[in-house]
Amino acid sequence: MEVSENDGQMAFRDNTVYVNGCEDALITVFDISGKSALSVKGNEAYLGNLECGTYIVIVAVEGRMDQTLKVMVK
Repeated sequence: MEVSENDGQMAFRDNTVYVNGCEDALITVFDISGKSALSVKGNEAYLGNLECGTYIVIVAVEGRMDQTLKVMVK
């Protein structure tokens, strides 16, 4: 399953979040209760090591509006 947001700037597939066109995005993942589960600086973050469930991903890139995506890790 692939989900893309905002003209393809962010995508989720194979339990990985990808950020296109940026090498230094801050990718922060929260569980459904709001606790931080993972924080990565770069253009991708692998979520497969997290417990199965629903997560909120926020991608912050300087000069762009933050992007938010709800994902399910299997």
